[in-house]
Amino acid sequence: MKPHISKEQFLDDLSQSMRFPTIAGNISAQHNCLHWVKKRFGEGLHSVYLEHEGQPSLILSGRPSTHFKILLCGHLDVVPAAAEQFKLQIENDKVYGRGVFDMKGPLLAAMYPFINFIKSHPDKDVGILLTTDEEIDGTKGVKAILDKGYSTDIVIIPDGGSNFEVITMQKGVFQFSVSFYGASAHSSRPWEGGGAVGRMTTFLEMLSQHYPVPAAPTPSTTCALTLIEGGSARNSMPEKIKITYDCRFSSVAKLQELKSLIVANLSSRDKLDVLLETPVFEADTANTLFQEAARGIQEAIGRKISYTYEYGSSDALYFHSRSIPVLIVRPLGGDSHGKNEWLDVNSALLFSDALGGALKYILDK
Repeated sequence: MKPHISKEQFLDDLSQSMRFPTIAGNISAQHNCLHWVKKRFGEGLHSVYLEHEGQPSLILSGRPSTHFKILLCGHLDVVPAAAEQFKLQIENDKVYGRGVFDMKGPLLAAMYPFINFIKSHPDKDVGILLTTDEEIDGTKGVKAILDKGYSTDIVIIPDGGSNFEVITMQKGVFQFSVSFYGASAHSSRPWEGGGAVGRMTTFLEMLSQHYPVPAAPTPSTTCALTLIEGGSARNSMPEKIKITYDCRFSSVAKLQELKSLIVANLSSRDKLDVLLETPVFEADTANTLFQEAARGIQEAIGRKISYTYEYGSSDALYFHSRSIPVLIVRPLGGDSHGKNEWLDVNSALLFSDALGGALKYILDK
C-alpha cells in the first residue's frame, strides 16, 4: 500500500499545528489554527467556516453539501499545558507534547487519506469536520453544527482508545455544583457564624461514601470533586461555599440514582446547579457501514482489532443521539492531558493508511 504521507511531512504538520495554543478561551489561537489547516489542506476543496457564539469550526468537502456518506470529525482544541509542551519533542519513534494524542496527531494522520480521497472523488460526499470546543462540552461545535442540519451516514472520530481499539461505549457526563450558604463571622468567634462549612463537609462525606474513589478503572459511577470555592479572608468564616463535581455514569438508571441521592442530601438553603448532562455513548456495532469500516481497518493493519469501552466522553454522543453510527478508533499513544502525552509515529502512519483502506472499502462497495 502506498503511504498517504511521509514521516517527515507528518512530523512537520504536527509541529506546526501544536504551535497554536488552542486551549479553551483562546479563540484567536483556534481561529489561527483553523486558517492554517485550510491553507495547508484546503486548496481545491469546498470549505465552510462556521461560528456559534464565537466558537469557530471548519468543514472541508469536495462540493457543497450538508449530508455526507462518511465524515471525519475531530477537535483542534487542547487542555492547558506548560509553554514547553506546545513544542513537539521527538524521541526515537515517539513524539511528546500537548495534543499529540488528544487529538491533533491522530486527527492529522486521519486527514491525509480523507483529503486525498476527497480531491480524487469530489462527487462522493466525503467530508471533514473540525471543531474547537470538545474539551469544554462540544455544544458550540458538533452539537450546534448538527442542529443546523448537517448529517452523515457514518462518522469516524479518532478520539478514543489506543492501538486500533474500537470504542463501543463511553460514559455519560453529569457535572453539577452546590452552593452552601451560612452566616459569616470572625474566625475568633465561630459560634456567631458557620453553617456553610458544616453542611458542605457532611455532603462531601456522604457522596464519597456512596461513590468512593476507585482503585482501578471501573464501569461503575464515579464522582470527582473538581472545585471548591469560598471565603474571602483567612480570619473570616465564609458566608458561601461552592463545590463542583464531575460524575461519569453508564446508564440512565445510574444517573437517576445519583441525582436522587444528591437532592435527598441537600437542605432548603443549598442551591444545586446542573452544569452539564450528556448521555452514554454506545456504538451501533450491528450497522453495516460500521462493520465495513472496521473490517477495512482490520484488513489494512493485518490483524484483528479489539473492542472495548472507556471512561471518558467525546463528541460521539451528539452523533449517537441522532442515531448516526460512530466509529471511534486511533493509533497507539497515551497520557492524554498529562505531562507526558505521547504518540507512536509509526502507529500514526499505519493509522493513516488504514483509514485510507477503510474509505476505499466502504465507498467502492
